This record gives sequence, structure tokens and C-alpha cells, in this order.
Amino acid sequence: MAFRGFVKLEDTATGMWQCKDTSNVPTAASGSVTFRVYGPTGTLMNSGTGTATAVDAANITGVYMFSKQATAANGYESGKIYTVFFSATAGGQPRGGEVSFQVD
Repeated sequence: MAFRGFVKLEDTATGMWQCKDTSNVPTAASGSVTFRVYGPTGTLMNSGTGTATAVDAANITGVYMFSKQATAANGYESGKIYTVFFSATAGGQPRGGEVSFQVD
């Protein structure tokens, strides 16, 4: 799992993931790439879902970015690590990956 870095409480957490096919070759997803953010106990965060956006698709294959507000109102806490799981379909096969970040 890739560690994306630190984000201040009340700021926006972002991170990227590259979709790859079953041969581990970067590929564009065939449809939406979704994500879910889980807290340190494995619980889905409030407002913890979304759709990732393609990044520089003309130059980089299959890279998608999540963006989510890490607010106290949504249950985020300083000093805790959060995990983002991406889900996609590529070549008719389910694909996924994860990144983590820590709220500072």
C-alpha cells in the first residue's frame, strides 16, 4: 500500500492510483473508478465514498485521483491513518488498489 502523506485536519486529502490489467500493464478503466475511505478501525468514514477523476489521461494511462475533505465533522482525527480503496473494471476484470494518508 502506498502512503500518500499527511493532511491537516479540515483540509482536503488527495491521492492517486494507477489502474493495471491482469498482466500488470497500466490501462484505463472501462467505466467509473470509485473509492471508499476507511478509518483506523476499518469503519467507512462519513461521506467516505466518491468517484475518482482521471489525471492527465492524454499522457499517463489509467491514473485516477481521489479528493475528500478530512474534517472533524466527518469523523477524522489528528494522528490517525486512513485508507482509501479504489475499485474499477479493466478488460472485463475487477481491479483495485489502495493508498493511505495520515491526518496531522
